Amino acid sequence: MLGLFKFEFTFELVLEFNHMSNKILRKGSIILGLILLLGGVVISNKIANRKAPKKEQATAKPNINYVQTITAENGSVQSQVGINGMLTAKKKIEMYADVSGTLRPTDKDFREGVYYDEGEIMMMIDDEEARFNLEAQKSQLKASVTAFIDDINDTQQRLNLQAQKSRLKGLILSVLYDLESDFPDNYLTWKNYVDAFDLNGNIRPLPKTNSDREQFFIDARGITDQYLSIKSTEESLTKYDDYNTGNYGVTDVGKWKNYVNAFDVKKSIQELPTPTSGREQFFYAARNLENQYLNIKSREKNLSKYVIFAPFNGVVTQSSINPGALVRVGQKLGEFISPYTYELTATVPLEEVGFFKPGNAVRLTSDAVAGEWSGKVARVGKSIDATTQTQKVFIRVSSSDLNEGMFLNGFVATEKIDNAISVPRKLLNENRELYIIENDKLVLRPVELVKFDGNNAIVKGVANGTKVLAAPILGAYDGMAVKMIE
Repeated sequence: MLGLFKFEFTFELVLEFNHMSNKILRKGSIILGLILLLGGVVISNKIANRKAPKKEQATAKPNINYVQTITAENGSVQSQVGINGMLTAKKKIEMYADVSGTLRPTDKDFREGVYYDEGEIMMMIDDEEARFNLEAQKSQLKASVTAFIDDINDTQQRLNLQAQKSRLKGLILSVLYDLESDFPDNYLTWKNYVDAFDLNGNIRPLPKTNSDREQFFIDARGITDQYLSIKSTEESLTKYDDYNTGNYGVTDVGKWKNYVNAFDVKKSIQELPTPTSGREQFFYAARNLENQYLNIKSREKNLSKYVIFAPFNGVVTQSSINPGALVRVGQKLGEFISPYTYELTATVPLEEVGFFKPGNAVRLTSDAVAGEWSGKVARVGKSIDATTQTQKVFIRVSSSDLNEGMFLNGFVATEKIDNAISVPRKLLNENRELYIIENDKLVLRPVELVKFDGNNAIVKGVANGTKVLAAPILGAYDGMAVKMIE
């Protein structure tokens, strides 16, 4: 019991002590807050009553820009125009097949990068069928010429004609005695006719009879009949003599026989002999010899297309065919160029085209390949691009270091421009005015712009000795004060 009493008493003492401590802390906090509040009021009053220190009056100084200048000195300015473009081979051909057939192997396969000398065989297409057809046509022509010879060979006919004339002459001679006794008044006429008889010339008309009795006598002896037979034969031999020639000419069968004897269907066709008489001309046309000959010449020309030769020294840049493949007419076989001479096509603004003249030297460089090449202006195009207002200029350059498709940059030296100066292009404003310095101030001066030259501008209208602003100033304006750097 005593223990319990001691514990309870002790616990009450602790509670009483804590209660008193809390009261003391609350009172202390209130007092401290009042002290801090009073201190803050006092300090703020002191700060408010303190006199501000007097500021020294600063003297404003003007903001002067220091600039560099260029002293204008007019003279002859050599300018250059920059261009760029892509190279294309001056000699370049796209190869297409004119005939069909199987592509045969050659010593060099037609492949990209393969070089050929001029005249070297590039491709061969099987021509066996075409060759057989050509030989068949030649054989037909030979047969036509042989038949033509038979048509114009009138030697036997002419011999028979002479024999007929000789018999007629003999017949008239045999009746002269009867004519003299029975028809004495017309005897001399018949005698003169016989005396002038020409076996090689055309027969002359028979003498006219003076009576029916005389006519009956002549007809009964067969003289008139033989005469008409001779006239008919002569007509058949001479009716074509003036065909297309206007003259008789001489039929030369020998030249046609020689032509047939030398005929070889395996060799190139020889030119046909030229007809020299109307008779030859007629049968020449009737047998259609010229048309047959021209068809053969055409096929021979076409046969040459089965072998493709290199037209110049060059290299294959594209191949689309393999040996053994079937080639069709019109099929593209590849591309072939000369890798030594190229043309660079550049577009130039209209205002600068006048500086390009054929023969002008051009300095060429590449961004991808080290080196410098010399070219020349080959020609200037006449077509103007309506969108960009530019014209094409073609530069010719030769070098084994170049390749088709390369992009090159170029600079063309133009004619000298007199009484002008060159200034940085960025100094000109949009109104083509230039800042100069007069009395330590910027002054805008209008100038005549001749042309832009890369990053520079060539201008006229600036007097010698004028100080020109060398570099643009941010916020520059007319009348701005500046100081030149000596």
